[in-house]
Amino acid sequence: MYSLPTEILQQVFAETLYTEKTYTTRELYSCILVNRQWCMTGIPILWSHPFHPDSRILQQAKLVDIYLSFFMTRNCPEEIASQPLFKEQQQNQLYHKIKSIENTNDSVFVYPYFANTIDFNRMIKTVQLWCILNRITDEIFWDIIAGILIIMQSNAAIVDRITWPIEAYEGVKLLKILKRYPEIAAWLSHVSSIRLMLGNFFGSFMDSQTEHLNVAELPQTLKQLEIDVTKINHFKRHEQLTTFLEITKKFECLKYIKITGPFHEIELLVDALRPSAATLLDISFTKLNCSHYIGLYDLLEFPNILELSVCGWTESPNNFLSFLSEVKDRNWVITPKYFSIREKLNNDELHFDFRFEKNSGVL
Repeated sequence: MYSLPTEILQQVFAETLYTEKTYTTRELYSCILVNRQWCMTGIPILWSHPFHPDSRILQQAKLVDIYLSFFMTRNCPEEIASQPLFKEQQQNQLYHKIKSIENTNDSVFVYPYFANTIDFNRMIKTVQLWCILNRITDEIFWDIIAGILIIMQSNAAIVDRITWPIEAYEGVKLLKILKRYPEIAAWLSHVSSIRLMLGNFFGSFMDSQTEHLNVAELPQTLKQLEIDVTKINHFKRHEQLTTFLEITKKFECLKYIKITGPFHEIELLVDALRPSAATLLDISFTKLNCSHYIGLYDLLEFPNILELSVCGWTESPNNFLSFLSEVKDRNWVITPKYFSIREKLNNDELHFDFRFEKNSGVL
């Protein structure tokens, strides 16, 4: 029980003790009703993020069997049997493996339906382990990935958030799946939040002939974008980030951007964000060098910005504290999450994590 997400505990006890607008404990006297309440509340939450990076991967390997079992059960639409994946694999090990697990999972719940978050990095690692445990060759590895996505899509899962593969070649393979199965591409086209490693993302989407980003597959419904530039060479960081943020102008629904550094040229970062300034409501930075903090003034002047989170450091503590004082005078509420001054050889460094929120009185 202690390892269960807090959300499950809150919902179970709230619903168990509150019935028809009157508080009651009568459902607690029935083991069946209590167990039913646990299942009806817990299963959708636990299966909403099936390949969670914090879960034990050995246990997650069992999920692959459960998902593949839906190819043959009543929970899966009949047209699944005519999918290209299934037809092409009838004579190989994937087909026989699916047949062997066909009757082992008589599921009470349609688990694929509950998925709303997909971490492709974790999914790929989980399927790799599953293949090793089941002595499945690498030849059909990406067919298994496609099969899991087909099961989720065919069972009407509403995926809202994805984490793009870290390795560029894995991103390329995933794009090939989207091109091969238009129904999966259409299904993921409604995703509203993507987290990605920018350098490897370029490797996935770069057209080798034109050397331009081919981002036609990106969902136009994006509202949140998390970009990690940590692994990009310092000299290419600004160029790639600027190029990518220029593309984000076409995402009319984009409201939130989070950028994980390190990033030293804050003024350049502000310039890269300007094309999207009109729509952004919330911006977040981590590992940001704010020694030249003047650019933060410009961010706070974006027309619709309501919140700005900055986690980083500065080599000019006194000047930065003066900046914070001035920001308060501009009707911004500053919430410090972390604040520490560290001694260096020549000067002190201020390390911090602040959140700036526009005062509701001036909205």
